[in-house]
Amino acid sequence: MPAENKKVFLEGEKIYFRGFERDDLDGEYRNWINDAEVTHYIKVGTYPQTDDGLRAYFEKELASTNSVLFAVVEKESGKHIGNSHIYDIDWVHRCALRAVVLGDKSCWGKGYALEVLQLLNRYAFEYLNLNKLISSTCSDNQAIQRLNERAGYTREGVGRQEFFRDGKYYDRVYWGMLKSEYMAQRK
Repeated sequence: MPAENKKVFLEGEKIYFRGFERDDLDGEYRNWINDAEVTHYIKVGTYPQTDDGLRAYFEKELASTNSVLFAVVEKESGKHIGNSHIYDIDWVHRCALRAVVLGDKSCWGKGYALEVLQLLNRYAFEYLNLNKLISSTCSDNQAIQRLNERAGYTREGVGRQEFFRDGKYYDRVYWGMLKSEYMAQRK
């Protein structure tokens, strides 16, 4: 499905961002968000996600001025394969948290996550004029830590035993990227 037919907001080589829409709640998103493998390292994986809960989450995000939620779409197929999110935006200090979820497991290991993160960085620093993006993850999540490193994020610290999963506490690793670091990468 050609990208030009699908409300493209920001376009990369293999994927594009569009706004996350109400209709997305009835698609594959519902399955991903209840898939233990997809949500293993994110907070939402702690509780079952109901249709009513997903609708309430969508409405809250839609109304927020401190959050931007994108659907990630594979250009070749036109398929919604994941989401990216900038949230808890602090407009005074110009920093925010970010999240990337590739729900379509057939897209794992194909370089999509790095491209998603590159587009998300571009949006945060060039469109929103943020000064810092922050990522945090469970110390056991090697994939996102490698992704952060490949994308140029700096490991900034560790919150001891801040993540609970599978009956065990894990440390949370904090990563950050400054606008100046992003701009140096762009040159």
